[in-house]
Amino acid sequence: LNNERQVAIHAVPLIGGIGQVSPSFQVNDLARRMAEAFGGTWQALYAPAFVGDTQARDALLNHPDVKLVMEGWETLDVALVGIGHFAFQRQSSMFFAEYMAQTLLQELEERGAMGDLCGRFFDIYGRQCILEAGVIGISLDQLKALDHVIGVAGGKEKMTAILGALRGGYLNVLITDTVTAQAVLEHHENET
Repeated sequence: LNNERQVAIHAVPLIGGIGQVSPSFQVNDLARRMAEAFGGTWQALYAPAFVGDTQARDALLNHPDVKLVMEGWETLDVALVGIGHFAFQRQSSMFFAEYMAQTLLQELEERGAMGDLCGRFFDIYGRQCILEAGVIGISLDQLKALDHVIGVAGGKEKMTAILGALRGGYLNVLITDTVTAQAVLEHHENET
């Protein structure tokens, strides 16, 4: 992105950081780059996405800097989110599986998890699989309450995750490729 077009955006991460992944995948860096590209401002969320220890998580959630970012989630004009696919998350060390307990992953699988938005997992019908999984990130209810939530995902393997996100009412804009869109529609039509 370049900064030829100046827009007064304020970019904030919707989930904490994910360990030692490439800087281009770090939420704070994404927020910074987006703001700089459009001449806006940004805010960092200095917390991990997943915290297994309840006391540590609660301490982070009560930290003034973290609370400030989380309070900003209530007044978002637009949320831009990636749609994660549970089976891929489980296999890839680049994403969440490495930071979640095996018992939690097993419980998500047993509950039919198909996808996630900001670390919040849901089934093919959009029902949240686990209410509290140690996530520091915007909730599905908070996403649902926003006026504009743009979901981005591509590839037929993400079909069930996309379908769950749409059925749950978490998105009102979907950006995907033609093949994936056709697969989502066909799967939905075959079930109804």
